[in-house]
Amino acid sequence: MANVKMQGNDIRDKSGKKIGYIRGEDIRDSSGRKIGYVRGDDIRDHSGRKIGYVSGSDIRDSSGRKVGSINDARKAIDGGYGGVILAAVWLFFVR
Repeated sequence: MANVKMQGNDIRDKSGKKIGYIRGEDIRDSSGRKIGYVRGDDIRDHSGRKIGYVSGSDIRDSSGRKVGSINDARKAIDGGYGGVILAAVWLFFVR
C-alpha cells in the first residue's frame, strides 16, 4: 500500500488528509508554504539548496549517492505525476 496519494495536484497521506500540493514546478505544504521545487533534473529546497536529482531511473542526494529509484517512488506514491516531480514528492513526503 502506498504511503502517499496524489489526486490531481494535491498530495495526501494514507488517511486522505492533504499534506501538500504541486503548483507548476513548486512543491508546497498544506499551509501553502513553498518547501521545494524542481528545475530540470534537480530537486531544491525552498531556499534553493540542491537536495537531490534524478539520473536515469535513480534518485540521488546532493552528494551523488543513490537514495532510491523512480520505481521506489512509484511504489510509495499512488497516482500523480512521474519523473522528477514524483522523485521530489518522494524526497519531501515519503523518505
